[in-house]
Amino acid sequence: MRYLLLACLLAGSVRAAEFYVSPTGSDANAGTKSKPFQTLEKARDSIRGKGGKVILLYGVYVLTNTFVLKPEDSGVRYEAAPGAKPVLSGAREITGWQPGGVSNLPAAAEGKIFVATVPTNWFFKTFYVDGKSQQVARWPDHDDWHKWTPYRSYDHSGVWFPTNAPLAGLDGRNDVELVVFPAEFWNTIINLRGINSKKGVTGFASLNTVQLAKFRPGWMPHQFSLRNAISALDQPGEWCVD
Repeated sequence: MRYLLLACLLAGSVRAAEFYVSPTGSDANAGTKSKPFQTLEKARDSIRGKGGKVILLYGVYVLTNTFVLKPEDSGVRYEAAPGAKPVLSGAREITGWQPGGVSNLPAAAEGKIFVATVPTNWFFKTFYVDGKSQQVARWPDHDDWHKWTPYRSYDHSGVWFPTNAPLAGLDGRNDVELVVFPAEFWNTIINLRGINSKKGVTGFASLNTVQLAKFRPGWMPHQFSLRNAISALDQPGEWCVD
């Protein structure tokens, strides 16, 4: 008698890799929920090529460098743990605030300024106090660009400002920004160089679309706003980097 034998091969399921991260963890840990890693970089390197999930537990993850993902990191999902609200932040804390005297302040700010020193290579657009975003010093003190003052003209020297622009004390400063609407529905943000407050003119750090004012002078009145200007620091909570 002959028998037909059927072999049943049971394929065991392979569980995808899963690692946990917490700001209070340690990269010397195993990356489990009870012993999580501390950094995203450690979790990324541990799961690379395996596929699976990196689960972020509650807390603020301070990133001192760009978190880089490459093609070999494909197949990995980064997600918050159930109920957790992790925050990825590249912010830097500024300490050492002291009451300080600053030249060329508007009268409204005299005796009301706090000053702190930051590294010269810090360039930032947002500033938070107690978790709330603060307004950068600006002129005029509103964002309705339809009501901004047009600049007078544009030529090889740069933009010629109207006489009411607060340029006093801005000579030689390289942190001031010009927000300009050379054409409706888009704007340009330009770092200014070589402000001459007596002549009321400034140059630019780079080429930009404000040149439309030169080639199509009748297109729009070319309204503008100054940002990060110490002479515009006149409202509570405003800040600037000088």
